Amino acid sequence: MPLKNRKKKNSEDYHLLATQRGVRWLGPEVSSSKTLTTWECPKGHQWRAIYNNIQQGRDCPYCARKKKPVDYQLLARRRNIQWLGPFVANYTIPTTWKCELDHDWQASYREILRGDNCPICSNVNENRGKSSNEDVSIESINVFGEPLTNTDLLPDQESINSQYFTKVKSKVDVE
Repeated sequence: MPLKNRKKKNSEDYHLLATQRGVRWLGPEVSSSKTLTTWECPKGHQWRAIYNNIQQGRDCPYCARKKKPVDYQLLARRRNIQWLGPFVANYTIPTTWKCELDHDWQASYREILRGDNCPICSNVNENRGKSSNEDVSIESINVFGEPLTNTDLLPDQESINSQYFTKVKSKVDVE
């Protein structure tokens, strides 16, 4: 099997790659392309990365975290869900989403991007085929994915606010 052309990268290679990727290479010159060196994006953010990371298209980690509302809407459309907002300053901060079955939940852009789904629907799919509690609707699952019972609600309580769900209803009459 022929060896790959593994020519040692020199400063010209780093500057050429930086120009191709729209960033600046700040150095220092390193002995291997697998050694961290400093790069700068057009907005002035500096970060350390190896040559191959830049070559493979990894951009400024600071700029990558800043998403626009249109990014949230496009991601929602791709995942067949709705983004309800509000717009948040960083892609790691939770915001509200709605699945096809009208369940609202909180998740960050990054979590949706990596494939996280509605926790209610995910729990229902995981428990499919197991015995179900006929007194409880799908909408009455707590944040731990467990069915609510009449002991979970106080008599004057109409909804439960949690980190995931804005409203949970029970079929069980609470008196």
